[in-house]
Amino acid sequence: MKNTVKMMGGVLFLYSTHAWSFFACNTESTGVTINAPTLVVQRDLPVGARLAAPDFTSPITLLFSCPEGRTYPTGGQNLGVKATTTFSGMVAGGGARIYKTNLPGLGIQLGGTLAAGAPGQGWVGRAGNIDGNVNQGAFSFTDSVLRSASAGAAVTFYKIGDMSSGVLTQQVGSMILGQAGNWAQPEVPVNITGMSVTVLACSLTTPTVAAPLGNVYATAFTGVGSTTGNVDFNLGLNCAAGTKVNVTMNGIQNTDTANTSVLALTGAGSAGVAKGVGAQILYNNTPLNIGSSLLLKTAAGGIETFPFKARYYQTLSNVLPGSANATATLNITYL
Repeated sequence: MKNTVKMMGGVLFLYSTHAWSFFACNTESTGVTINAPTLVVQRDLPVGARLAAPDFTSPITLLFSCPEGRTYPTGGQNLGVKATTTFSGMVAGGGARIYKTNLPGLGIQLGGTLAAGAPGQGWVGRAGNIDGNVNQGAFSFTDSVLRSASAGAAVTFYKIGDMSSGVLTQQVGSMILGQAGNWAQPEVPVNITGMSVTVLACSLTTPTVAAPLGNVYATAFTGVGSTTGNVDFNLGLNCAAGTKVNVTMNGIQNTDTANTSVLALTGAGSAGVAKGVGAQILYNNTPLNIGSSLLLKTAAGGIETFPFKARYYQTLSNVLPGSANATATLNITYL
């Protein structure tokens, strides 16, 4: 008997599709650093206040290189920024999210920029988020064609609570590039390094003061060095306890005398301006010398009132009538 064995052969068909790997784009930067100067913060600034007018940015840098012109089957390419610190619960204009930093009370808003010197854009929370993540914001979108990405980061600072002076060194975010849920790796860190934050120990409650001396007769002066027209005025400060408060008077010295406490009259030497007199400012009846620092007191804390006086000072033997105005700047420093 002959047995016949039939073998049925199967054909295996393998279909291959092109695997679109986003890693065709390479990360070219190890990190970008924000150029942020020293921040000086008034102690009575309200929570939620922006701490500086400009946006602070990093230099424009090649972040990711991609094979130019390669196309994706679906979707486009997002260039954006991702916050990497904790959300503060506060938002700025347009819904931009403000994040915490390592310094108490200092918040940061994070975005990007495509041109040197340009303001920030794509602020996290204000711009369209990426893949539904509210901590990621896109500031550049291209069609399905791959392109290399050069950009910088942008930040803005806010007061989010009680602040203290310190130095901020921290990674605050990452620059990211993605398409259809695929992301170039590694991300590019956004760093702030050695940014000094100074919270002032005092705040002025009377930033501008006028001391009207009124009309004075020339006969009120009795000789070089005589004074008249004493008028009291006060400067108000709100200071932390233990703060050493100093004052320096800046102004133009009267050229008719070597006395460095005598200010020149506005328009001195011009027609219609009095001659033979200058002006002085005094604290505790002691004249302030131009350019010299004087310790006013060590603050007890809270509202402080500092009493000053203004007066005329005779500089020449003959006093001629005319307008007699003077301007000085009192620089208050706190230690």
